[in-house]
Amino acid sequence: YHFIAGMGILIFSKDAQRKGFALEAIGKVVDFVFRDLGYRCVEAQAHCDNIKSVQLFKKCGFEVQAQICGKYRHRRRFVDIYVFNKYNPDFDAKGLSDE
Repeated sequence: YHFIAGMGILIFSKDAQRKGFALEAIGKVVDFVFRDLGYRCVEAQAHCDNIKSVQLFKKCGFEVQAQICGKYRHRRRFVDIYVFNKYNPDFDAKGLSDE
């Protein structure tokens, strides 16, 4: 398999937003995926115009890998998304088989 985990984040309650919960949750997921599962990459997506989400993933060390035009419908229109990846610096592909 590809050793990639996908993740998303949603803090629905307005009272709980901008308190660091998402930052902490992303950090814990990335740590678990890299350290415990030994995966190569964590991938996430965010609407391009969702500046707070884009800033959050960049703050967590994710990099924009692609922009996909018109992927999701949001409020009567189709919006572009960014695909973010964060790679495990300790991943070792040696010894992997193609089976």
